[in-house]
Amino acid sequence: MKLTRLAVLFVVAFVVSSCSTPQEDAARAEEEKTLRRMELVEQYQACMKKNEGNKEKQEVCDTYLEASKALK
Repeated sequence: MKLTRLAVLFVVAFVVSSCSTPQEDAARAEEEKTLRRMELVEQYQACMKKNEGNKEKQEVCDTYLEASKALK
């Protein structure tokens, strides 16, 4: 009987501790979005540097910048 109660206590404690609040979920989602935007801007900058002087290829690089702006 004591073992069953102890097991139930551990399960309940684990379930309660692993739950996150809506604020935590929102903060995590915002952080992920910001990191993705930063990745896209870095890709844009690398693409522009790689294709310096080639207007046609630089226009293709604009897709990274547009995708970054879409995440705002």
